[in-house]
Amino acid sequence: MPVPARGVQHIRTHTGKAHCANAPHVAYLRIACLELEKARRCNERESASRRVADIDARVSEIEKDTATIIRDIDHARGKEPGRGARSDRAAAAGGHPGAFKITY
Repeated sequence: MPVPARGVQHIRTHTGKAHCANAPHVAYLRIACLELEKARRCNERESASRRVADIDARVSEIEKDTATIIRDIDHARGKEPGRGARSDRAAAAGGHPGAFKITY
């Protein structure tokens, strides 16, 4: 009798037979991977917090420098402190502090 032709799909393998998801070593390996990821994320969070603190410090320095420059300009012009170019423009626009005038 002739032997029926067989293809690659008929080759028997052990794939799927050794299901060891409940094996202790697999569980411990998964825990180790999760702990490593947790450590990386904690380092990432600390780095981001430092960057935010550095940015906040720089913003406050910029605000102080801006206030100092405006105060110096006002002092050089002989104006009272606290009245800058914005207040002058607002007065010219009709006295409303938030108003501005558009010309075409």
